[in-house]
Amino acid sequence: MKFKDYLNDDIKKFRELKIGLVKNSADTEVVRRIKDDFNLGVDLLELKEELNSTLKKRYTGKFKFDFCLIDDINIDRLKVKNKDDFIDRMKEKVFKVSDSLAKSQTKVEREIESLRNS
Repeated sequence: MKFKDYLNDDIKKFRELKIGLVKNSADTEVVRRIKDDFNLGVDLLELKEELNSTLKKRYTGKFKFDFCLIDDINIDRLKVKNKDDFIDRMKEKVFKVSDSLAKSQTKVEREIESLRNS
């Protein structure tokens, strides 16, 4: 694939994505298309689903974790059953998914840079 093919809207949006709580599905399709184009090494969509399944154990509201540019609500504002240390554990899991997303974004950037230099 040529360098100019990598300057599409999906790449631009993928560079800015983060994981956050949203009401509606946000940019999962962008991540899916990037995953198909690049060998990311980690399945970000699977990590997101694991995060949501953990969230749904104690939260029954309208928000869910998804890839987005801007999140709708901060995790601290969620009303969950037995809040004790659940929010702290969720923050840790969100951090791990966010870290995997950042590493994937860096990998994509390096591949684009190598195409630019070749």
